[in-house]
Amino acid sequence: MASVGSDRKGLRVQCSAHRESSTCDNGRRVYLVEIESLVVTTLRKHLDHPAVIAEYVTAYNEERKRLRRQAGNDLARLTRREAEIGRELARLIDSIAKACRPRPSPRIRELNNERTGVALAINQFAGSREHRRAAPVGDQPL
Repeated sequence: MASVGSDRKGLRVQCSAHRESSTCDNGRRVYLVEIESLVVTTLRKHLDHPAVIAEYVTAYNEERKRLRRQAGNDLARLTRREAEIGRELARLIDSIAKACRPRPSPRIRELNNERTGVALAINQFAGSREHRRAAPVGDQPL
């Protein structure tokens, strides 16, 4: 939809495909207030049924559970990677100590940088835990 101006009744809109490229045959202009009114009325009619609300609450809670599982999987993956980096750094440092090399390898610097990034990501998960602890919709009494 594209705006085609306004008058004292309000803003008018028209099909943007018709207006801009003439690929649509519908050139009708409609007041935005009429569209909004129709949408709100239809939503009220459909949401007036308790079964629809119950279905929405169920779908919402399932999606929250899925997102919580996903976050847990991501956190576990990051924690594993952090441990791998620590072990690899320890092996590199041991090999440097045994070889008596005066300069550390560039790989140590790469691993330290990656470990910093992983630690930041883990801290972000810890900060977002408050959102995951929120009570699911529908558990509160009405």
